[in-house]
Amino acid sequence: LFALVVFACITTEGYINSVTSPEVKCIFNQSDSACHYAVGIGVIAFLACVAFLMLDVYVPFMSNAQDRKYTVMADLGFSGVWTFLWFVCFCLLASLWAHTLDVRAIPEDAARATIAFSFFSIATW
Repeated sequence: LFALVVFACITTEGYINSVTSPEVKCIFNQSDSACHYAVGIGVIAFLACVAFLMLDVYVPFMSNAQDRKYTVMADLGFSGVWTFLWFVCFCLLASLWAHTLDVRAIPEDAARATIAFSFFSIATW
């Protein structure tokens, strides 16, 4: 759910036109790579959640204990890596938002929601 909020906030209100340029830029200090990173993390996290949820339903029906072990270890390993990637996302977005000087035409609620839910995703993963 948190990944969907991060993804939705950036795709709907994460890009704006500046007053001086018709080119669309990211709201986080005009760093398009930050928006792309957060969207990528959010989409992959959502798809991984769906995949691991389906795998968790299937695990009790696995007859081989070795297969169960590999499944649980894959889930644990992916969760550890994804926790780190969410931490990087939070630090990146918070740092860029702190350095954004001109916030007059920026939807500040979307930026703050993106930062907050990327922080919440650290704990949930």
